Amino acid sequence: MTTKPYLAGLQEMGAVWSNSAAAASRWITQGLVDPDAARVVSGSRYWPLGWVRDTGPQLQRKSPVLDQAALDRIVEEQSPGRWVFAKEELPPIIGSKELTALFGLPAPSVTGFISEGRFGRPDWHVSGSPLWLLDTAVDLLPILRARSEAGRARSRKWEIDREVEAALREGRYDGPGSQILLRGKGAVAAKGGA
Repeated sequence: MTTKPYLAGLQEMGAVWSNSAAAASRWITQGLVDPDAARVVSGSRYWPLGWVRDTGPQLQRKSPVLDQAALDRIVEEQSPGRWVFAKEELPPIIGSKELTALFGLPAPSVTGFISEGRFGRPDWHVSGSPLWLLDTAVDLLPILRARSEAGRARSRKWEIDREVEAALREGRYDGPGSQILLRGKGAVAAKGGA
């Protein structure tokens, strides 16, 4: 089993640098934080926590202060774990959108299993989102089948799409969740709204 790395989303980045998720988002648009240093999972960016911790010098004109207590809290919440400093060091990580593709099931089937607590404990809750190591999700297949058989959803067929699994492992996945989800004014503009 892969030891999971410590991760940070916008909420954790803001907390580590004594600020908010909104401020961390602005740092990206201001060019102070490299969005390409993040892995995109289920439409959101996640950075190695080691990279986030070491980002401070780039933010100096914004007067960030490292909040050691916040950093320690994140590490404690995600332990056991390991420090990594580049997205290339991250193992395959998936969220609910990638799970729907991996198992070839409609999103409501997968999200229903997750919300009912029947999918299996996530490896992380980062910025409010459950995330899993790909290996964790694959290893859950026999359990998911048994829970489906024992539950109301006997018609659900839990099978792994091996092409999706290979694409996730090889870093070439381009299915649901592989693109950043636009929110707010950006989402309206992208849809042609006012």
